[in-house]
Amino acid sequence: LEDHSLQGTLVNNVRLPRGHRLELSDGDLLTFGPEGPPGTSPSEFYFMFQQVRVKPQDFAAITIPLSRGETRAG
Repeated sequence: LEDHSLQGTLVNNVRLPRGHRLELSDGDLLTFGPEGPPGTSPSEFYFMFQQVRVKPQDFAAITIPLSRGETRAG
């Protein structure tokens, strides 16, 4: 991960310095936005990085986005 944002990127509630690179680890929590009070998340949205093993035939199921209301066959 490399931060180039205007508002900031936090990994596990620690601000990543602008332009700094960090290799994410399984379970890391990403949040975005200006820093709030200590121990709080700056955003109501967050992303949790998780490593998963995917069979080649299932790769499209996790990489091809669906339109709103569309369901995946199978």
